Amino acid sequence: MGYHQLVEIRLISSETIKAISCLQALMREKKMFLGQGENPRIIFADLSSSSKLGYYDSMQNLIVLEAGLASKGREDDMGSVFLHELAHFKNWNENGLLDHGSAFHECCRILGVPEGFEKAKVVRNGEKRRSALRRIEKLMALSSSPFEAESAAALKKAQAMMLEYNITSEDGQDRLYAVAVLRKNRFFYHEKILMQVVQMLSGAMNVIEKKRNDVNEAVFYGNIDQIEFAMYLWEHLAAEMEERAAVEGGRTRGFDKRSFYDGLAEGLLSRVRGNTADGLDKALVLSINGNRNAYRRLMDTRLHTRSFHTTVRDASSYNDGKNASAGIRIPAKEKHAAMSKRIAAGKTT
Repeated sequence: MGYHQLVEIRLISSETIKAISCLQALMREKKMFLGQGENPRIIFADLSSSSKLGYYDSMQNLIVLEAGLASKGREDDMGSVFLHELAHFKNWNENGLLDHGSAFHECCRILGVPEGFEKAKVVRNGEKRRSALRRIEKLMALSSSPFEAESAAALKKAQAMMLEYNITSEDGQDRLYAVAVLRKNRFFYHEKILMQVVQMLSGAMNVIEKKRNDVNEAVFYGNIDQIEFAMYLWEHLAAEMEERAAVEGGRTRGFDKRSFYDGLAEGLLSRVRGNTADGLDKALVLSINGNRNAYRRLMDTRLHTRSFHTTVRDASSYNDGKNASAGIRIPAKEKHAAMSKRIAAGKTT
């Protein structure tokens, strides 16, 4: 089904929304130097695992900046790094180059990239504090664990780190992470059903967003723990579905893969709804609604809910898919044990 693709988690916060607006205004100022064509999109992401503060992705026409650059007091660094990546955009459009050669340096001169920021690497500042903030977010997510001892230990550790790095609870407010798990022109019925399943199990909110060139993106929003689990669920369930379709298709005459996937996804959704404990269900619903409200506030946009349906092309394959859904399991993971038990129980519908 083509679900296995490189994904990137990106940070969405009130700070980054404001920062993107500022950078878009800066890009409009430089428009006369950028030539014709569509301006690149801008996102902030966690680039702490690399030495980069930003990069230009020519395939997606996208500028990615280190999340910490959107922090208060780093406006000058943010603008300078952005102009560096904008020079890469200009160099690619005009010369088809992404290196740091003479043509790139000329683009830097034209765009007014500050001295020192035309280099391939720029020294990082404040990385330890940003790393601590990410760790605190994970600990705060664990502090809501249904296991009392784990919850208390996580909260205590988070509070100690906040004191050490002088981080207040306000630093983590109005903050979302996002991950795109699938990108294509049109989603099939079973893919939309699978998005619902992952949303119900992880607490992360799913949104289908329209991108450039009529490409749609399935994106999950939530805290870092929720979307990491959503990524894991998406990949695991998609692989399970592919495996069962391959087995069934190899032994059944007249097999219709689309109908099989539809039945499989619907059977999976029924099992998730049927095996949900009341207390856990309420907690996850509150989590999804909280992420939805944060999304509306930070993105300043309305969410549209649309119903969707499918016509069963082959009833036999569809029913085979429904029956096969009973065999799908989620391996127990300590980190997500409470949520994974909802489906790992293995009840049939």
